[in-house]
Amino acid sequence: MSEHRKNKYLITAGLVLNLICNPALASSQLTSWNTIHLDLPVTENIFFRETLSTRFDENFTSMDTQLIRSSFNYEFNRDIIATAAYDWLKRFDSSSGYENRLWQQFYYRHDTSIDKLRVFHRVRIDERMVEDTDTQVRARYMIAGEYALSDTLTLTMSDEIMVNLNSNQRTDAGLEQNRVYLGFIKKLNKQTALWLGYQLQHFFEDEDDFNHSILATLHVNLR
Repeated sequence: MSEHRKNKYLITAGLVLNLICNPALASSQLTSWNTIHLDLPVTENIFFRETLSTRFDENFTSMDTQLIRSSFNYEFNRDIIATAAYDWLKRFDSSSGYENRLWQQFYYRHDTSIDKLRVFHRVRIDERMVEDTDTQVRARYMIAGEYALSDTLTLTMSDEIMVNLNSNQRTDAGLEQNRVYLGFIKKLNKQTALWLGYQLQHFFEDEDDFNHSILATLHVNLR
């Protein structure tokens, strides 16, 4: 392994360890999100994505959320995608039960002056219909970067901020949470990729609670 590549791996490992071992986050819990995406072609520019995601909390001992998602995607070109989607969520804790969610998204990616580095922007509006509450509208913005380490391995990182645009019986308007992610994408074959990484989730409204999360995603693209 070259010295340059070794240094990149050491820096990445150091960032992860710093987040996990930060004493200020000692009271947070470890969770896992396990997801499968399946992309199905409709036309040259349109595709459906079906998603199944299961989330565990309390250090992997308790199922927290089951999510089923169907999304309709229009690809203007390889760098611009517009999406409309529906989510069904079941929460297994005592805070809430079912949630039906509609959302719309605009996704844009571009090259940078740094070789092999691409930047992604995602703007999303959620209409959250949680059981026994009024509909809440939430705005989300994510910026992400992907750096190709080889033909089959990519380093990825992102930061997403979420803001409630109105109040309801469950939560107030204002800053809701922030998600910072660091991980790798391993291309298994032409149609399949495995995403594996770490996410720090900060809840602003719940007395500044944090979650450390291990995210594993299998993405199958049949387009």
